[in-house]
Amino acid sequence: MKKVYVLLCAIGIVFSFCQCSSSKYQLEKESLLSPYKPYFQSWIAEVEKGGSGFNITFPNLNANNQVVVDSVFFRGLKSKLVKGRAKYTAKLQNPSPYDRDMSPEAAFIKDKEPTFPFKLLNTECVISYFENGLLKYQKISGLKEKEGVFYDNDTLR
Repeated sequence: MKKVYVLLCAIGIVFSFCQCSSSKYQLEKESLLSPYKPYFQSWIAEVEKGGSGFNITFPNLNANNQVVVDSVFFRGLKSKLVKGRAKYTAKLQNPSPYDRDMSPEAAFIKDKEPTFPFKLLNTECVISYFENGLLKYQKISGLKEKEGVFYDNDTLR
């Protein structure tokens, strides 16, 4: 009976260590990033191939010298974040039904991603960044929505 108890304890310990393996897309509990009042704005273009999507802005995103901000994941889309004057922005474009290479599946195949890696609410996003050379992910909640933009044919000419 003692041997069975020891064997069961050993099996339990082995399984507990096996289940602790980290996920490729593990979110950080604490981060060096401190976004201040992030917001997004939907946009749509009237022309057939104009498309639609979201502009997302992180004003005064504080990142120290050890951090290099990379991309944002939002509503099933991914885009690079671009540093501007005191802010980071990204333009996320929905797949166009007129462009076969822009389907959601094709977009992530290009990046070698099988599916959108995060389950997020409509007012949440994830920022990917490099800290001391390691890729990390931080979820940002409470994005505010600003009034959308409609580009008509005259605006796009």
